[in-house]
Amino acid sequence: ELGLLLWELDYEFAYLDSVTTEESPPALSGWIDQRTRWKKGKVYTFLDRRDHPPEATGDRAHVLWQSALPHLGPLNVAGLVALFIVANLATYRPSALVATVLSLGSAFAIVTSTLFAVGYWSASDATLPTRLRRAAVTLMTVPLYWLLQWGADIRALGRLYGGNLQWEHTD
Repeated sequence: ELGLLLWELDYEFAYLDSVTTEESPPALSGWIDQRTRWKKGKVYTFLDRRDHPPEATGDRAHVLWQSALPHLGPLNVAGLVALFIVANLATYRPSALVATVLSLGSAFAIVTSTLFAVGYWSASDATLPTRLRRAAVTLMTVPLYWLLQWGADIRALGRLYGGNLQWEHTD
């Protein structure tokens, strides 16, 4: 939210050469709490910017897109894929339109997972066997990561909808 506000006020941005000492939470429960906190902030920013948009149409579109984007991308595709799998396991057959959307979502998830793996491969200067192993692990685990992110997204939406504006704390 602060970044979008500063952007609206025409501040210039630059990268700082710095190192952070922040660590990822050591347990999955802390990680989910952290992601829920982040998602709540993004949803809150989206709702706030929706209610108080910038004046210019282009600026309004940019701000709303940036605050909505985390909730529209592959995270929700992962949720659609999970629903597709559950529906198939329950022998439910969706309509042709729903099946097409879910199939496209599955294809998008596969392509995006592959791009993540290629990105890690390209960014690494490790030995060939290490790069192969890391790319394979990335390819196989990105969908699980998205499902966890999707769960944090749903958790954040549920808490905001229920009036819980408290931040989840992590170690």
